[in-house]
Amino acid sequence: GDKLPEVLGKHVELMPNVEYFRQLNPGHLAVAICALLNSGGGHIIIGADSDQVIRGTRISREERDRTRQMLDIINRDNIEPGVRPTDIDIEFMQVAGLRDDERMVKITVRHVVTNILYRVKRMDGKGFQNGVYIRTIEGANKHVKM
Repeated sequence: GDKLPEVLGKHVELMPNVEYFRQLNPGHLAVAICALLNSGGGHIIIGADSDQVIRGTRISREERDRTRQMLDIINRDNIEPGVRPTDIDIEFMQVAGLRDDERMVKITVRHVVTNILYRVKRMDGKGFQNGVYIRTIEGANKHVKM
């Protein structure tokens, strides 16, 4: 497959091993969005492996709609303060050589100028801690004790 121009780092989160829509973890998405909001924005790429090779994620039209809804719910219910729809965007990109139901998903988190830190909420018990996350220069989402 083709290689991504973006490299995992402070402003790029790669979510490898999401071959099918049902493997997409809302908690991981909430933490990644929160960390990017607190670190100057960036992109979440779904459908590329850790070597940046685009593999695609199998996602039907109905599942694309459900992904948009999931993103709206996360932004409203799992991140505080709530994320405005204008601060985040999702694209389901067709890639040459992949089937029509295989897409690379790119979530863009815009740089938001604010004097407060975004926090993940209602995620305890789902494998994630509530609270503030930031991105490290190596591209990890780090929970910050406040």
